Amino acid sequence: PRILRGEYWLENNAFSRAVADFDTVLDADPDNLPALLARARSYTRAGLTSKAIVDYQHAAGLSPDDAEIAATLQELVETRAARLARQVRYDSAALMDPAFRVDLGTPDAPHHAVIVHAGDRLSESLGKINSAALTTALETGALHVTHLFTYTGQDKTIWANLSLICAGPDNFARMAALLRSDAGQKAVADMVNDAPEALTALHAALPTESPDAAAALSACALDRAHALRYLADWNAKRDMLSWKGVNYYDNWPVFVLDDAPLTAKAFNAALRSDLINAVVTEAPTPEAPAKTPREDMATEPATVAMAPAENVAPEAEPEAVTEKPAQGDNAGVPHPAPRPTLSPTSSAPEGPAVTATPHQAPQNAVSLLTIAPASASRLPPYLKGIWVPTLAECIAYTNRTATPTRLDDAFPQTNAPDAKPFGTILLAGKWLYLNDTSDTRCALQDFVIPAEDSAAPGWTARLTCASAQDGTMSAPVTLTERPSDGPAPHMMAQRSTQEAREMVLCQPIGALSRGFAPLWENNAENCRVTAPLANVRLTFTHSPEQRLTLSLHPDDTSTQPAPLQVLLDSQPWPLETRPGANGWNVDLGSFDAAAAALGAGLVFEIGSSEQGMWRLPLLGSGRAMGALAACNTASD
Repeated sequence: PRILRGEYWLENNAFSRAVADFDTVLDADPDNLPALLARARSYTRAGLTSKAIVDYQHAAGLSPDDAEIAATLQELVETRAARLARQVRYDSAALMDPAFRVDLGTPDAPHHAVIVHAGDRLSESLGKINSAALTTALETGALHVTHLFTYTGQDKTIWANLSLICAGPDNFARMAALLRSDAGQKAVADMVNDAPEALTALHAALPTESPDAAAALSACALDRAHALRYLADWNAKRDMLSWKGVNYYDNWPVFVLDDAPLTAKAFNAALRSDLINAVVTEAPTPEAPAKTPREDMATEPATVAMAPAENVAPEAEPEAVTEKPAQGDNAGVPHPAPRPTLSPTSSAPEGPAVTATPHQAPQNAVSLLTIAPASASRLPPYLKGIWVPTLAECIAYTNRTATPTRLDDAFPQTNAPDAKPFGTILLAGKWLYLNDTSDTRCALQDFVIPAEDSAAPGWTARLTCASAQDGTMSAPVTLTERPSDGPAPHMMAQRSTQEAREMVLCQPIGALSRGFAPLWENNAENCRVTAPLANVRLTFTHSPEQRLTLSLHPDDTSTQPAPLQVLLDSQPWPLETRPGANGWNVDLGSFDAAAAALGAGLVFEIGSSEQGMWRLPLLGSGRAMGALAACNTASD
């Protein structure tokens, strides 16, 4: 009965309740295959890929001949690996000091690989590499490899890292093999406890004819001062470019070839190819990073939060929650230094969602908005995206937008009137959309990043707010950076003197753009691109006269045309516009200037005080305008 009830909850997207029922069955019978598979499906649907993989691995062990289980497990593993590679941001400027890394091969080799390890978990990195192909590439002089060692928050990781670093290039392979063994793991545990037998085990990894190497290892690997210097350099290099989203120290394992992060599968494929002449083409396209200044790096993925058992927090996917969802998911992200984390208080979004269609927009929908952002202020790209106060709300938004059919699916649903001060919100370059029933929008007035020697905790943004329905001013908003436990940026949001609420970036703009850009419909023959929205289709045309025109095609053909208002990011369209002949068309101006404006904006609105406003998120608009730019020979 528990499994059947859990299946019912799963069918109705009540993931926490479904998992709770499957947990009850598995607590009594850990090898119950139907319950394992059902819970794995629940985790997959909820976006908890790593937990789903664990259950599928268990199920595969119970039923090793089941091809469907094996195929599903393999698909999840490969999907997660590809996502993790896409979210990694690499910059060679942030490589650690040579004293705290191991370089193998010829420094001037035509290709350079970087591998990021956790020294006490080498099976997760070296265990995935084709060692024979790697050795061949090193021996032929085709490849220079830099081994980096990140800190995971565990003391044993530091000592394992130092053992590899202190062994040096000549003995790196030997020490790595030792640390992957039971004896090596015990040696690392002994190092943590200052046990003298630790060095005996480490020395076993060195050639007997190398007393100097043994002495150097003894002096280096257990040197507490050396460990502090390693941590200082790790912190400095990790933070140095984090404002740009560089985050390869926050993820492991990481495989980089010629500055391009790859999956282990792609990395091995490159090693097996003619590496000297190969051009790596499998690198993922970088996205707008999701990262707070001087703190942890979305993207992605996915991503809102992860448990310490996992290696990385996806940009777009809530990952491996440590507690059962029915008991309240702790959205802690695995990270070297433990810090306060966002702790969702519910397993479902708070209050009913209120969905508004464009034709439900209020009269004079945005024409009375009198506030404006400060011209010199703009939020950095890594803060733009969908922010949520709880893991449950991130899961709800991610599930709702997993397979979008319209561009406006990207907008969060309207937060319920009785919701707390902040629900699911959209943060743009100069605007904050609260998505409440008053259509409150907040204009950025200043954005301050403190100096490096400042005692301030991080960046601060201040915004003035007003209702787009009637122009009524409301309480201002202050956003303040909060240190996070991992890649997903955190902030505290506060309205005037009300209680501040912790928010976390659920979906960065880069991930949203990748997901929604394919929805633009390109008609190259007629030099048009169409954006599908609820109740209307917007068609942009590049005319032979080098103009960008826009036509509206409402689903309700009985609706009468009316004079159109055009807004970009809550402000009047910045270029001269000309109304069309039938009221459903508008000339947006010269193509180059209009396309550039659309590419730089995030929210485009068009409509009238009589009909209401249609709202178009400009996700993928740069690609759409690029398709139009090369086409100007045909137009109806």
